[in-house]
Amino acid sequence: MTGPMAQTRAHPMDLDGKVAIVTGGNRGIGQAIAAGLAAAGCQVAILARDSARNAEAVAEIAARGGTAIAETCDVTDTSALARAMSATMRS
Repeated sequence: MTGPMAQTRAHPMDLDGKVAIVTGGNRGIGQAIAAGLAAAGCQVAILARDSARNAEAVAEIAARGGTAIAETCDVTDTSALARAMSATMRS
């Protein structure tokens, strides 16, 4: 095979050096998105309400060689979201 499809890469997306914020990234589709972004080289910040699930999601990403942090917050609460965003930016 020749052309762009013949190129082999470890991951179809290269997001090295990028940061992604995933709300609800501690379970279901959100967790899958967070894991996929981390696998592509992205540093992931998970924003969700359940701190125990947040820790589990971060640990799973780390176990696969990715980088993630979690901030516990309710994204519908503007002040909580602002605090979580500030904490994410400091990390």
